[in-house]
Amino acid sequence: MTDAPITRIRDTFVSLLKQELSADDWREMLRRNGSAEYARTGCCASHDFTDANMVMADADISDVAARAYSVIVESDPDARDGHAELLAELRVLAQRGGRLTGTY
Repeated sequence: MTDAPITRIRDTFVSLLKQELSADDWREMLRRNGSAEYARTGCCASHDFTDANMVMADADISDVAARAYSVIVESDPDARDGHAELLAELRVLAQRGGRLTGTY
């Protein structure tokens, strides 16, 4: 397995998390993550501000949707006609960062 999927999911997670947190909470999260307490426990302070597991789930969904869209289109050039509704939903889901709902 290459690092490309990991990198895509990581980048989407960071982007979604930045959208979820206020600028002040983002800075405080980074400060806490750099502290000895968080370094010792290996925990991420993002959980102090939001349900970061849900944000990560959205990042995963986004990646799966983007890959599914690519596989369908690449494997069947006529798929755009036969699966137009599914492809449109996958494209929107991937573009929205996998987000199915509003904030957490």
